Amino acid sequence: MDMNMNSKAYTVAPDNLLAGAAHPLDMRTISVKNPKCTLNRGALIKVAADGTYFVAGDTEDGSKALTGDAMSILGHTVPVDTSSETLSVAVYVSGGFNRAAVSGINDYELAESDILSAQKYGLYIH
Repeated sequence: MDMNMNSKAYTVAPDNLLAGAAHPLDMRTISVKNPKCTLNRGALIKVAADGTYFVAGDTEDGSKALTGDAMSILGHTVPVDTSSETLSVAVYVSGGFNRAAVSGINDYELAESDILSAQKYGLYIH
């Protein structure tokens, strides 16, 4: 019987989205408005006043930017899907995240107001 408890069992590639373990991670699946483009892991998901979830930077009919509170972060990359109006995606609903890895679409720039509204939902962006 090998009693070497210090041997390497496996390796894990570092993930620059997650910022440590100070805040517990939690995930769930939600349905978001389909922006009909590739969504990258770390995309900021917002919620509109009517309860619709959308990706930060998405627009209404290709012109007016949608507005709402930052409430989750996309947990995995989602390829382009033009087959429906919504997408079912896994998102982080709590945890600590690296600001540089959180993004949106259409050249969206993360604002201080996003960071503050995300904290209401248990997302801490550093």
